[in-house]
Amino acid sequence: MFATEFNDLPPRSQEKHLAIIDAAKQLFLETGFGPTSMDAVAERAGVSKRTVYSHFECKEALFDSIMSQMCSVLGAAIQEQIDVMMAKAETATGPDPEMAEMLQVLGCRFLTLISDQTDVALFRIIIGEASRFPQLGREFFEKGPKKLTEQLSVYLARQHELGTLDIDDPNQAAWHFLAMVKDPIHLKLLIGLQDTPSQKEIKEIAEKGVDRFLKIYAV
Repeated sequence: MFATEFNDLPPRSQEKHLAIIDAAKQLFLETGFGPTSMDAVAERAGVSKRTVYSHFECKEALFDSIMSQMCSVLGAAIQEQIDVMMAKAETATGPDPEMAEMLQVLGCRFLTLISDQTDVALFRIIIGEASRFPQLGREFFEKGPKKLTEQLSVYLARQHELGTLDIDDPNQAAWHFLAMVKDPIHLKLLIGLQDTPSQKEIKEIAEKGVDRFLKIYAV
């Protein structure tokens, strides 16, 4: 699958590229992946079908671009918070008394991002189409969950060095942290049993998740 590199396009083509992505995202959310056609995307975007195909080889490439954009936004927001956490941890010389609070802030940010209704709807589509288009599933895993755990594992490894946590495998511990924070609320969101949580609810859920994590890994 190919998608034209955005930065390589002239300004007018960039506008069309963004219009195509925006139109496709609207249609995917309104009707699902299967019923959405490239003809419908072209009509919604106000461009020709030929223009759509000049930017995206196929519908899968178009959806992959939308998925990558979602993962990029999530990853950047998480990395921003982890950078703040790492800056504090790098100056510490012993067990970090601020770690629990930092993890709670991270948990709140993570929950807020994955509870967004648009992202929840896109995630449903990814799950539904992954069996037919395994490449979509693989790319989502690489750009989303795997990247998040790699980002977090660096911080957890540092906390192990400081003696705040006792961790043999920082990457596995990162998976545990994300699971403890998001479950079961994310599953309930996906199957329609949960409305978007309030910030108060998110804070309470994050605190409980961090408490569970620290019971396992805190020194």
